[in-house]
Amino acid sequence: MRLIISAFSVFVFSFAQAQSLSQALVDVQLSPTGSFEIQGTIHGSVQKKGEILTASDLKFLVRSLETGMDLRNKHTKEKLGSSYVEVPKAVAKDGKGKANIVINGIKKKVPFSYEDKGKSVLVNFDLSLSDFGIEGIRYMGIGVVDKVGIRANLPLK
Repeated sequence: MRLIISAFSVFVFSFAQAQSLSQALVDVQLSPTGSFEIQGTIHGSVQKKGEILTASDLKFLVRSLETGMDLRNKHTKEKLGSSYVEVPKAVAKDGKGKANIVINGIKKKVPFSYEDKGKSVLVNFDLSLSDFGIEGIRYMGIGVVDKVGIRANLPLK
């Protein structure tokens, strides 16, 4: 159910070191009250050439997501519907960028901000779940808010 959110973490997905793993965090708000965090693993690479950061073929492993609750993990994985949340391409400069994100077969261009830390980059962005066909996530009167926040600290190559 609330898993969908993890898809986005994927975006963050957006920068990982080649052949290594990075973690992504997705902040999920609930209505009328509450929240939880989704953690997961990202595969891929980010490269820096001059002032430009690029990434391609980043993948957030859906099977790696963890919400802190087994049933919520199961529902999230079902909502995401595939093995990966993908970021086929991301480009950034001067603290801002855009990435193509694919969730449930739907591709969207998503803006993000980042902070270059030298050996890593901190990435932040928000995703609207409904943009990826994820809606109506409710259980016992508590539902997932459409907008989720994603953040990741990813190594630079």
